[in-house]
Amino acid sequence: MRNFALAVTLWAVFGSMVPLTAAAGVSMPLKPTLHIKQNPAQALHVSEQAARRIAWRFGFDHIEEIVLAGDRWEIAGRDRAGHEKLLDIHAYDGRILN
Repeated sequence: MRNFALAVTLWAVFGSMVPLTAAAGVSMPLKPTLHIKQNPAQALHVSEQAARRIAWRFGFDHIEEIVLAGDRWEIAGRDRAGHEKLLDIHAYDGRILN
């Protein structure tokens, strides 16, 4: 009987603390989370022509191949000196990925 009375007393004390702390405006801080949502059906913000312009700004003189692979434009080409260059551009925001 004593164990039962102790259990009821502990439950009454600790069980009532949660509503009291909530009523007092005390709350636990939320765990920070990073949510990056990309909708695959979302329209591309960087068109093929825009990707070409970005490549030319980065020193491409001749673009041999440009391919949309997932969420990136993969561009292969050459600079004025004839050296091969590769460039990956994020298809949604235009960031240079390599």
